[in-house]
Amino acid sequence: MVGGAPRSGTTVTHAFLCTSSHTNAYHPETNFLRPLFAAYRGGIEMWSGTISNFFPDQATYRHFMNTVLNLSLKQISSTLKSPEVLCLKDPDLSPLFHWVDDLLSKQVRFVTVVRHPYDVLRSHQEVLVNKGAGFSESDAVRLSKNYLNCYAHLSDPALRDKLYCFRYEDLNLESVQDDLRKFTGFDDLDPSRTWSETRAWSGEKSLERSVAKDPWFSPKYHGEIDLTPRLSPLSEPYRKVANSICGPIMEKFDYPATPSPQPEQRAVPRRQGRGSAQQSQKHFFIHIGKPRTATTSFQTGICKAADKLKEAGLCVPKSGRAGDRHMQLVWASSPETVARLHPWHRNNYDGRSVEDHVEMVIDEAKDQPAILLSSEWFSIFPDLCFSGMVDAFSRHGEVTALVALRDQADTVYSSFMQQLQAKSLVPPFERFGPRWAEYGKSDAPLDHHVLLRNWSSMCRVRAFWFGPQICERIMAETGFPDIAEFQRENSSVPFELSGFVRAEAEKPYKPAEWNTFIEAIRKDSVQFAEHADPALLEAADSVRARIRSQFADSNARLEAEFGHLII
Repeated sequence: MVGGAPRSGTTVTHAFLCTSSHTNAYHPETNFLRPLFAAYRGGIEMWSGTISNFFPDQATYRHFMNTVLNLSLKQISSTLKSPEVLCLKDPDLSPLFHWVDDLLSKQVRFVTVVRHPYDVLRSHQEVLVNKGAGFSESDAVRLSKNYLNCYAHLSDPALRDKLYCFRYEDLNLESVQDDLRKFTGFDDLDPSRTWSETRAWSGEKSLERSVAKDPWFSPKYHGEIDLTPRLSPLSEPYRKVANSICGPIMEKFDYPATPSPQPEQRAVPRRQGRGSAQQSQKHFFIHIGKPRTATTSFQTGICKAADKLKEAGLCVPKSGRAGDRHMQLVWASSPETVARLHPWHRNNYDGRSVEDHVEMVIDEAKDQPAILLSSEWFSIFPDLCFSGMVDAFSRHGEVTALVALRDQADTVYSSFMQQLQAKSLVPPFERFGPRWAEYGKSDAPLDHHVLLRNWSSMCRVRAFWFGPQICERIMAETGFPDIAEFQRENSSVPFELSGFVRAEAEKPYKPAEWNTFIEAIRKDSVQFAEHADPALLEAADSVRARIRSQFADSNARLEAEFGHLII
């Protein structure tokens, strides 16, 4: 599998590899395979939803999807004259390479080409201009995020021995070509024969003729490998975008962040949409609180300080809010999900579209350069349903997701105590914990890796581990750290009293009486010591250990791929 960001040199790399007699002739991208891998990923991530109803276990599901995929691979192989090794290319499949490996395992190896993001953006700019669409800063932001996402697999430990990565600028080096020969087993790779075969299947027009009028077509195709720059340099504003988003890849591969030696290019304007007329660019911060990460304290604090924050230039809009949370934007992003939730959601959703809510937010914040939105439900609804919202905000400026994370076992532990103190009739912790932490559960997902992977594919991300001053640390990232005041959470009821509290919760306390009872335990738990059961602590530790084990692999991928995003 040949991968990398689109416009990074995957085509010429693929053509070079296809000069070997061990593989097929050069052919177009096999992008019809991509939905199969995406479906496999979705099935594993949402296993506890509908998928598990049709398969007894994930191994059976994996075997089924492998069978479906191999039917497609056999069709490709037959069309390409049954080569010894298939050499396929689809740059947009790169973000799914982890799942390609998970499904194909020993059948697959990966070649990834990296190119300076300046040149990738400049090439995309040419494509969009050729299409008549123009190129703007929001395009640069979107494409830079996609660039970063296409190389997330480079940090995947599962691919360490199955991946060869090199810089596009080094493709003509003999050492790189030798490495490719050794890695692929294609000992007869010959750069002079690149694109020598442009017909990989019978009954079709030659590839050269079929792509000549394609806006993606490059004049360098179907000739010798030529790595000299063809386009003028990327203009300075777009370089700044690339520096801010693609920095980790630029640093890893020694790409310098340099000023443009040419006069700045003017952005080709897009047709202005409704409500977008010549407003200055804004910065949108979306606070995404995982459960039990002080989201209520954060939301209460910013809403109380909304007027002061607005004077300072940060708008916490009333538009899109339900209470202190921006739930209208959540609901509008996935109305079909709302229909399956508690009636409170359905009754409070105003029915407006994402575009309507975005325009209302923009209008409310017309005099402020920055906007802050917050809801823990940004982490509870299916993450990718928010791509439309992010795209809509991106048309008006930069979007940054501020994600609060917490150890999954501590999250479940804290949630149990919070619900218990709220007089919810929860089961004992040994039953509550595993059920609440169930992998992929739709109403409270705790997979941090999935969350950051999905949001980082849509916008810039900064993540924060739960701990002291987390609200202040998140606010500091916005540049407005010293205005809002955040209330600290009251001390909790000792866990060894949880059995006693559960029994009391079944009694007919009035709300005021119950609050008094809980407050008394918080202030002086010693007087209730006779009701304590230390054995509950041992049982809770066992449950927490199981939860941590359950998320161990996911958290390892989180650190490997997104550790640089976590503050």
